[in-house]
Amino acid sequence: MMKTVGLLMGGTSREREVSVQSGTFVGKALEELGYAVRILDPQEPRWQEKLIGVDMVYNTLHGPVGEDGTVQGYLQMCGIPYTGTGVLGSAVSMDKIAAKRIALACGIPTPAYLVVTADMAHGAVDMLAKSSFSFPLVVKVPREGSSIGVFIVHDAGEFQRALQECLQLDSQVMVEEYIQGYELTSGFLDDLALPLVGIVAGNAFYDYAAKYTKGMTVYDVPGKVDPSAASRVVDYSRRLCRALGLRGAFRVDYMLKDDVPYFLEVNTNPGMTQTSLIPKAAGAAGMSFADVVAKVLEGVAKS
Repeated sequence: MMKTVGLLMGGTSREREVSVQSGTFVGKALEELGYAVRILDPQEPRWQEKLIGVDMVYNTLHGPVGEDGTVQGYLQMCGIPYTGTGVLGSAVSMDKIAAKRIALACGIPTPAYLVVTADMAHGAVDMLAKSSFSFPLVVKVPREGSSIGVFIVHDAGEFQRALQECLQLDSQVMVEEYIQGYELTSGFLDDLALPLVGIVAGNAFYDYAAKYTKGMTVYDVPGKVDPSAASRVVDYSRRLCRALGLRGAFRVDYMLKDDVPYFLEVNTNPGMTQTSLIPKAAGAAGMSFADVVAKVLEGVAKS
């Protein structure tokens, strides 16, 4: 009997457009693999009713609600198997500040940082002046994806403007040491480490446009990395996998400088579009897009 997969896509976050793209590609692969597909879009009223009768859920939601443990908790409460990392791992990974603290506890290098809250914003420039930080700096919203709310700032004026913009999106802002190097992503399908992918963005950094506009970024597949550095990257990713309980398709991003990989963030529900990194890495390992989707579903069946 044909199994029915509920395909979570769209949603209400700022990453809706990317999620729709991911869901569209995954949906075609699911049909190719012989599954009946039922679209589940949380933007639609009473979407939960469509969960009745599905055998499992393939989650392609991005951003808050879809990646932060919210929808995972709901599906768990309903007793419906789903793809990807569970509630706690999703919640911690979505919060870049919490994930950074976990990385440090695992002995993984990461750029120096400080956290600024709304009540600290007025004195943030003075606070920086008294610290060891110097420009340029990276200013980030800690609980968004697709590089939404990420700025590289070069002076106090840019810093203050970026801070105010980020505080429109979150109650906390992460200010991070800027490390100029070679950006790398370490992708996994459960415990299968995929080839590393190097990222050379056409913009100042790998922002939303660079991620989703064809031709704006050069990808090295596999990444151009010294074997010992590559081994450290995979080892660090496995440490985070164990600490956070990561599963399914996930990605860990690094900046490599002088052969030292600095942890940037975890993505527990990475994009599955034409330009996305997991399909690129899997392709370098000889896997088709449908193979990736099948491998993710295989992990659900085992969990």
